[in-house]
Amino acid sequence: MVGTGEGLPRPAPGTSLDSFYHKSGKLKFQGDRYHPLQFREFVSERVKASVRVRGIGPEGAAYRAVIPCNYRWSPHMRKRNLAVIYSFVDYVTEREYDPSEVAFLTLTVRHPSRHTYPAAAACVDDLRRGWSLLSRDFRYQGLEYLCVMEPGSVNGFAHYHLPVLGASEAVCEALIARWCNITGALPVGQDYSLVKDIRNTGAYIAKYLTKTLDSELDYRWLELCYRKRIRTWSMSREARAYIAAKYRNPLQGLGVFGDSCMSWALVPDDQATRAEGPVCSLGDKYCELV
Repeated sequence: MVGTGEGLPRPAPGTSLDSFYHKSGKLKFQGDRYHPLQFREFVSERVKASVRVRGIGPEGAAYRAVIPCNYRWSPHMRKRNLAVIYSFVDYVTEREYDPSEVAFLTLTVRHPSRHTYPAAAACVDDLRRGWSLLSRDFRYQGLEYLCVMEPGSVNGFAHYHLPVLGASEAVCEALIARWCNITGALPVGQDYSLVKDIRNTGAYIAKYLTKTLDSELDYRWLELCYRKRIRTWSMSREARAYIAAKYRNPLQGLGVFGDSCMSWALVPDDQATRAEGPVCSLGDKYCELV
């Protein structure tokens, strides 16, 4: 690693992506335009990047671990996010909400008709600003939600889709009015509906909320998310805590690398013999650096 004088290291010339600091050397895409060719090449280069760690296990045996990098376009990260979103359906079902209190909201902001990077970035800024204020109303009223930002299929401008639990028709209308007041959006661009069957929650999520996770990569949307550091979905605290407690995997191994600890799930892998000695190759399993 080479010091930059800016408080963060950067990879030395010729350094592999298989580094513990794989994100410190990330490329920066600048200017008021998209970079379709350069960003596609960047994604293709790093979609299979990994972090390789060596250490001593709890029983004193040496190990090597291969941890997939956690870029949003990495296959294992897309699967993880998809699984968490679908888990929200289980949460709705197990909490036995009345169908008349489960609503689907669509929230948009004003934007020009022509899609450019500055216009798309401004649209995202407006959405974020509006949600940071509207989410307080959700917490105040005790509403649980899953909020997903996705690009429009026609013009590519971002908008929100939200399954909302505990919301009546009057509550939905009040939330939309509040959203329009905050963002200056037009009421005609907003929408809501109440479910008639609680099982339709899964169908709605499959249709609207997972298009960017189980389809081909949208490189223009990925570049916008990468440059703006967009978190494409969020969840109410209680729902998130429920899902985390239900699906959390127990610690199955522990290794130490310098001052950093790593936990992982051991999985058999045919490629484990690529390196000398024991290897933990994680494949599609989610790993967490703590």
